[in-house]
Amino acid sequence: MGSLRVISGWVLLSLVFTSPGCSFNEKQTDTDNDSILDVDDNCPFDANKDQIDTDGDSIGDVCDDTNGDGDGDGDGDGDGDGDGDGDGDGDDLDGDGIADNEDNCPADSNPDQVDSDQDGIGDVCDTGDITNYEQLSQTGLFADIATQTLGPGVEPYTPNDSLWSDAAEKARWIRLPPGTVINTSNMDDWRFPVGTKIWKEFTSSGQRVETRLIEIRNPGEGNNNGEDNHIWAGSFVWRADGADADFAMNGAENILGTNHDAPAAFDCSDCHQGQSDWALGFSAVQLAGQSGNEGLHLTALAEQGLLSQNPPNGSDYTIPGNAVERAALGFLHVNCGHCHTPGGRGAELVPNLLLKMRTTDQTVASTGAFQTAVGQPVVFWPNRPDQITNRIEPGNPDLSATYFRASIRGAEQMPPDFTEVVPPGVAALAAWINTLN
Repeated sequence: MGSLRVISGWVLLSLVFTSPGCSFNEKQTDTDNDSILDVDDNCPFDANKDQIDTDGDSIGDVCDDTNGDGDGDGDGDGDGDGDGDGDGDGDDLDGDGIADNEDNCPADSNPDQVDSDQDGIGDVCDTGDITNYEQLSQTGLFADIATQTLGPGVEPYTPNDSLWSDAAEKARWIRLPPGTVINTSNMDDWRFPVGTKIWKEFTSSGQRVETRLIEIRNPGEGNNNGEDNHIWAGSFVWRADGADADFAMNGAENILGTNHDAPAAFDCSDCHQGQSDWALGFSAVQLAGQSGNEGLHLTALAEQGLLSQNPPNGSDYTIPGNAVERAALGFLHVNCGHCHTPGGRGAELVPNLLLKMRTTDQTVASTGAFQTAVGQPVVFWPNRPDQITNRIEPGNPDLSATYFRASIRGAEQMPPDFTEVVPPGVAALAAWINTLN
């Protein structure tokens, strides 16, 4: 008899057959290892995941050559690839250099043949039947995870300012589907093409501990984790032997004996919901001013034609001000701005505190941090000490709520999650506050 079970989002079909005096489980038998059980396979000894049976005789073409024409479809025309020319070699409809009979997306050019979920359908044309990944090695980050060889089209990048993660070192990569561009019509809210993948790797105490992935799966808005199947996001926790990293649906704590924690998949939106496609570090502000650096940055993206609209000539999206001001504003942008922005988590309780930098911020005085924090009263803080009344008290960091909460760890800390160590960047914030009059 058959049984249908749903376990953690996966649908499992178990077929158990019984007869008098014996019982066996057919799901254990897949002789040709094509992921189709022998009992259901029309060629159980020859791998044929597509199960093509042109002549409808229940014998797959790969093992059906009853008429001796050599193409295996049983119709006698010698045209096993079905392209009409009878040569059986497979034409190349999409012009990607891969014959249609071997191409996992014959109508869409994809010379790299990336198939992240390994379902036989290439990523560029795979818009359905999407499942969660189980291991990092399935996501396309690495062509060879053992040697750390990056997958086709995967490019490194480095944001100007990095979110504090208790001193963890980070590496970041992005892969845009071939032939696509980023929609930059709103330079402060880039929209990424379906199939885009963004990874961030964490190394703590010399050990690689976690890699996170954000993947754009379907058109739409973000702001949830899977309800409209727009974005898939999750963490992979590295094994002690470094052979692979496993998807951690519920997150993990103190990975490999370090103080590093990985968030649960359903917590990803807490930090990322303020950006339509959740990409916080891959933005105009974060990639500006890096001409000549390695990896993808704003100039490289424009030169390679990867932006729908390039920045106007002469545009400078780097954070304004002198070194002290830039350091403080960059600290607030990357550690606080993802929540304290319209649509962000912090905006739900404190809608008028805006700490995210914008491409239109050309002076310090025009920034959201200056306009909504400097000299502005605290609006919501249930356990606020009586002496702290302003978000930023000019000339006095200790009486500034923004500095106070960033410089402590515990129930009142900011950011509220995933950090147990006070960031050194608070010194830059204090230095700037001390210069304000």
